[in-house]
Amino acid sequence: DQKLIAALVKGRTWWKQLQADTSLTVTDLANAEGLTPNYVDRILRLAFLSPTIVNAILDGTAPTEITLERLKDVKCIAPSWAEQHRLLGVEAARG
Repeated sequence: DQKLIAALVKGRTWWKQLQADTSLTVTDLANAEGLTPNYVDRILRLAFLSPTIVNAILDGTAPTEITLERLKDVKCIAPSWAEQHRLLGVEAARG
């Protein structure tokens, strides 16, 4: 899903911008992009997906239920990667 991949990239890019310039706010990003702060918040959350989920999305092995619309739901991106895996139906990587 190219829209989902583009959103993952955008979320990580915005997160890096916020880290690099601590005076920058979500509202500043939203204004610069011509978007709402709420939308920017939802896309920023994608920067906190577990690497296992991101890899599954990128290599096309993620469950088809993992869509951009679903990931915009704050409940799907839990603080715990294990919880993300459970909620999204992705097995944790074995190391």
